[in-house]
Amino acid sequence: MDKKKYHFIGIGGIGMSALARILLDKKLPVSGSDKCSSANIENLVIKGAVVQNEHSAKHISPEHTVVFSSGIKEGNPELEAAKALNCNVIHRSELLADLMKGYRTLAVAGTHGKTTTSALLVSVLTEGELDPSFAVGGMVEGLNGRVGKGKFFVAEADESDGSFLNYHPEGAIITNIESEHLDHFQTVERLKSAFETFICQVQNLELLFTYEDVGQGRGTSYGFSENCDLRLSNYRQEGWKSHFDLTFEGRVYKDVALALPGEHNALNAAAVFGLALRLGVAEEKIRNAFIAFPGIGRRCQTRGEKGGVLFLDDYAHHPTEIATTLKGVKFAVEERRLVVLFQPHRYTRTRDHLKAFAGAFEMADQVYIDEIYPAGEEAIEGITADRVIEEIRAVSTVPCAKWSDTVSLFPHDVFMTIGAGDVTNVHDTIGAPEKLTVGVVFGGLSCEHEISMKSARFVSSSLDKTLYNVRYFGIDKQGNWVTGEEAKEILENNPVVESPRSSPIFDVIKELEACDLFLPILHGTYGEDGTLQGFFEMLGKPYTGPDYRAAAISMDKVLSKRLVASHGVPVAKDISFGHIQWSQEKSTILEKIDTFPVYVKPVHLGSSVGISCVKSKEGLEAAVEEAFRFDTKVMIEEGKLNCRELEFAVIGNTHAFGVEVPNPGEKLAEGTFVDYEKKYSANPVQTTLAPDLDPKILEEGKKLAQKAYRAVECSGMARVDFLLDGDGKFWFFEMNSIPGLQQLSLFPKIWKREGVEPEKLFDRLIILSLQRKRQQDRHFRCLAGS
Repeated sequence: MDKKKYHFIGIGGIGMSALARILLDKKLPVSGSDKCSSANIENLVIKGAVVQNEHSAKHISPEHTVVFSSGIKEGNPELEAAKALNCNVIHRSELLADLMKGYRTLAVAGTHGKTTTSALLVSVLTEGELDPSFAVGGMVEGLNGRVGKGKFFVAEADESDGSFLNYHPEGAIITNIESEHLDHFQTVERLKSAFETFICQVQNLELLFTYEDVGQGRGTSYGFSENCDLRLSNYRQEGWKSHFDLTFEGRVYKDVALALPGEHNALNAAAVFGLALRLGVAEEKIRNAFIAFPGIGRRCQTRGEKGGVLFLDDYAHHPTEIATTLKGVKFAVEERRLVVLFQPHRYTRTRDHLKAFAGAFEMADQVYIDEIYPAGEEAIEGITADRVIEEIRAVSTVPCAKWSDTVSLFPHDVFMTIGAGDVTNVHDTIGAPEKLTVGVVFGGLSCEHEISMKSARFVSSSLDKTLYNVRYFGIDKQGNWVTGEEAKEILENNPVVESPRSSPIFDVIKELEACDLFLPILHGTYGEDGTLQGFFEMLGKPYTGPDYRAAAISMDKVLSKRLVASHGVPVAKDISFGHIQWSQEKSTILEKIDTFPVYVKPVHLGSSVGISCVKSKEGLEAAVEEAFRFDTKVMIEEGKLNCRELEFAVIGNTHAFGVEVPNPGEKLAEGTFVDYEKKYSANPVQTTLAPDLDPKILEEGKKLAQKAYRAVECSGMARVDFLLDGDGKFWFFEMNSIPGLQQLSLFPKIWKREGVEPEKLFDRLIILSLQRKRQQDRHFRCLAGS
């Protein structure tokens, strides 16, 4: 390339700046102009470019080769001056075609995913020591263009204005074709025709990869379909990473890992994988580049974290891009609230895809719509942000509102800006999120009052006070409520207070209404059995642990056994009866019991309260009478001899993103029954976090614990207890909807073993409670709209 002087009109644009950077690498003089400065422009100036912050005819000289993009319209003073001075005026695509001469060019085209795919290809070739030159539409480790020492040139081929037809690459990836850029092409047919022409211009069909049937038989097809030449399968997402298998040319490449979320990114990566193999890049190098890929600017880019809120930014502006991006993000952040601010880009695009935008936000929990970013277009009557909101509300239950430059964010939220305009700048204006006000409720009427106090004390001390304002609600043994500082004082300094001064009912209600959510830390009746949970439902407030239905079922030993048994979980034989039935049919009931030992249990209590292990008929009647001291219903259950007692600490919302079941803990009771005294005395039964069990037995236990949890439709948390007999068979024992949460309790200890400290454990439970309430509210909105 001869020693020309290049002047870029709009040098700060992502595509223009890439070319300017390449020219500077070639030691060619570069100047340019833009309406405002940016980090991109500042970097070009550091490399030697001369940049003006205005468009003016005085910047143009006859010796300039003037470069413009399709965004520069007739009447621009610099463009008009260049024509008047008879300068060499070229479109950016012409310059890119010129820069690619002498290289083995690899182009990436398609409606969606071009930037990510081309950047990933650059990373793979770089890892493969091929040192490519490139010009892409995003920043890859601070660069969107450079001159490499190798023979390959990777170019993002932009179809938006048809200029990609200026390229005749050796190889190419076509990611997909969808209705877009109709302001230029006018019809989908003309758009497809342009792509067909581009595909025909690819020089080497061995290096052409097209999504599914896009190539119409030309090149190598890729996708999830079994008909594809390069086929993806077994896709799964773990956090922000994707995993999948690839079948290509008679070989299966197992568990390909990619440092990007979402099936759309897996598809992009599959094409890069196949093309790189054809270019001779070693499989190991490809895998290394995939897992180390840092991503690119404005593509699911992390903008920081503040006050427990994660801030993200993405360039997606087409409905399909928005939907696939939000799906990938949602499966990464799971139950956290996903708040999306979308800025529609161009009036024509908004008009052409208005109905599709309406269904693009289903993975969000809250959507805000900003004013349309015009990108130089004139407004179109009736095409407004308000119209987009109307369309979304017409078909979706996702809350949607107009953006007003303010947003209420809370700990654990994920705030994401989406759009190709200047919406990314919003991140610089958002202040610190508000704290959540959580109410810790403790004590209660049950005989497990003291256990509740100990658990609540540990929970309260573990809460992150930088994220939460904590309010305290104590319930004494007579059912009186105590709030405020007095409740806090009772919790922190008095293990048992029989009759504290109860707070006036209106003060209690006022304190309850001030809370965003509740942590009910009560064991036994009137706290763990769904009654308090139902009260919170009536208040319209979220709460941790199972919902009121699952709590009530879990507390009912008979009903929970019947449900889990119906889902294939083994249970011991039992009979149950009420107090009246016992008084009338005592002899008949006693005659039915002919095998010992048995456990006699109050049906609706926990912590082994009122339970007796009876080894012969002589003690059976007394054990039943003892159980009736605590409950109106009793069960007699077949005893399992010499069993180990294993406890599974289960977390998750059944109807959300899955249930987590780590390896259990074990009570080392040597086959004996662990009663209340052995659990909570000064010398409690010893426990272990590492039961000596065959891995297959462990997995079977975890599978059964999850089955039991799902059978009861639990959410939040539960401790699912099993007996394990000498033959390696599990027997469902009971389910605790609010398990012991003291420092020495197995539930928090199990999760700490898994790397989850108590502070993060309670964060997780709070996130689950908020997600369940949002899901419930969305369901009610659906009913209201039906």
